[in-house]
Amino acid sequence: MYSNNKKIVIVGTGIVNLVSAYFLAKEHYDLILIDKAPSPFSNSHWKEQGCTFGGENVRMFSYTEADNYNEKDSQLYSKMDRAFENTIDQDGWLVRAKEMLSLPEQEWIQDFHSVNPEEARQFGEDIYTVNIRSGALWETWITEAQGLFEDLDFRRGILRIYSEAADFDVAKQLHSRLGSLVHVLDKEEALRKYPVFRKVNATGKLGGCMTAKGFTLKVQDLSKRIIWYLMAYGAKFRWNTTFSGVQRDQAGVVKGIIVDGELEQYGHYLLSLGAYAGTSLDTTQSNNLVHGVLGVWLTIPNVHPELNYSMKIHKAGHVGEDTNVTLIHQNGEPVLVLGSGYGYVGNLTENRIGNDELEGIYKSLKNTAQTYFPEAYEEGAATIDSTKRYCVRPWTPTSLGIFETLPALDNGKLIITGGNNTGGFTQSPYIADAVVSQLKDKTHPVHSLFHPKRGIRVLEEIPKVNG
Repeated sequence: MYSNNKKIVIVGTGIVNLVSAYFLAKEHYDLILIDKAPSPFSNSHWKEQGCTFGGENVRMFSYTEADNYNEKDSQLYSKMDRAFENTIDQDGWLVRAKEMLSLPEQEWIQDFHSVNPEEARQFGEDIYTVNIRSGALWETWITEAQGLFEDLDFRRGILRIYSEAADFDVAKQLHSRLGSLVHVLDKEEALRKYPVFRKVNATGKLGGCMTAKGFTLKVQDLSKRIIWYLMAYGAKFRWNTTFSGVQRDQAGVVKGIIVDGELEQYGHYLLSLGAYAGTSLDTTQSNNLVHGVLGVWLTIPNVHPELNYSMKIHKAGHVGEDTNVTLIHQNGEPVLVLGSGYGYVGNLTENRIGNDELEGIYKSLKNTAQTYFPEAYEEGAATIDSTKRYCVRPWTPTSLGIFETLPALDNGKLIITGGNNTGGFTQSPYIADAVVSQLKDKTHPVHSLFHPKRGIRVLEEIPKVNG
């Protein structure tokens, strides 16, 4: 029997928890949301915000948006076995030299490398399954709550571009198998529809193009609308409020959480802490599983009216191999927002990212902009540096997300989610569905697929999920 206490505190107001809060409001839970950042409606600087509100106002859903970078024999991510050996300026992922890493960071990287090829392939398939099931929930939500998604520069369909023909062939087979492939464009058709790519084709860096299922939108605008909805529902928000740990009794039952140095107690707890968890989860199995990886953005004008899809560009041989290109409007003008990343920053507890750590990724992103959109890059070159933004994304060494549940007093539950790599937005409705199921004592695939003991830290048998 699940607890009759419908009061739940939600720690963290990123997109994953906001979507979960929306689903919980539909189930008539009494919601309190807390976050250490200032309100996103305040005049605070974007660097003071978390991943959702701190970066650019764009997100992409696709069947492969959350992916597995552990695949040892992957054609698309063939360099990941060396990614943590080198710094960004050496075409690696590290933002500081290997010898400067802390012991927890060294352990995290060791865990990353300990995932064997068979596990990696299975984890990848499970991630795709979660993405696809989440996509079905996105479609239902978008249909049922149309007002929530209006005027968000919503664009359906993704144009996927590959610099290498071999990578394109692998991706084409994958998207066909997943049911994501919509249309393959041969070179003649691609250049006729999108003459912007004639110059890059002349350099031999247009290996293939296809359209795939997916969509893009303005994530910060959506998140603010969810907050408005929740406030109208009666949810309470506490900004500039610091969570620092979970307190459990000798039997392992959660007594409460530490907020601003004091013990606070509720019926249920939902934690999605992003990349700055530090050691606040040290009494849980999720401790040290979530570290940070940089994501960066640049914006250039969209001078190409023929572009009608947001894009994903896979450019082999660069630190930012995958770049999302989102078509939106800023200040009434059409722009292209380019986002990429992959700079490992470890288990930070606050934003201490410096320009030196970012410059290598920005350089790679500028190269992508200049290579694929030369006219737009030239027009925006004078102001492109002023458009730089970044955030720190939560990542796990397995590429799987986290879903951990602990018993709390009076039949309550404490649930930990997050660490979804690049897929927090993509997977958020399915995670929310898993949260609601857990509170109702119903089984859900995510409970075992994202269990923190799964994979590299197996301490007990985890139920196998079929389908």
